[in-house]
Amino acid sequence: FPRTAIIDAQHNSRGIWIYGSNATVNGFVIKNGEAITVGGGIYMLTPSTVSNCLVVSNNSSDAGGGIYIQGSGSRVQNCEVSYNFSDQTGGGISFATQTTSLVAHCTIHHNISPGRGGGVSINQASIVSNCWIADNFVNGDGGGVSMVNGGVLANSIVIGNHADQGGGGV
Repeated sequence: FPRTAIIDAQHNSRGIWIYGSNATVNGFVIKNGEAITVGGGIYMLTPSTVSNCLVVSNNSSDAGGGIYIQGSGSRVQNCEVSYNFSDQTGGGISFATQTTSLVAHCTIHHNISPGRGGGVSINQASIVSNCWIADNFVNGDGGGVSMVNGGVLANSIVIGNHADQGGGGV
């Protein structure tokens, strides 16, 4: 899928803040976002869909360097999430507590977080399915994926991730 539209936040702000129900973001490159809270690249506050996007080189001072998902019912599909950083959890993608959302058919690689979930931090009832999660790094637990209070990781390849404490892969 061609990604001809580019949102380059130039480290001045978050790339996209989705604050409308049923919004769709399709086929964008979202790069160089910077958030002092969550979601350096994309903050999905309300139920929405992000598909066929490249989310790259974004930073967050809290959770979800690439994408932070708060809106239950949200979907991230067919995206590449890479080279993002979060100061707390989910270098690539982080789900808010009590969020029921889906990440599917994504490639999540080379993301970093000092807390947990270098690639993805899953909370409670959210689902990560049919994804390639590789070469992510965390100082804490869950180099590729951190699962807190449940969540589902299904039919995914988790390879080459690193954690300083527990669970290099999951």
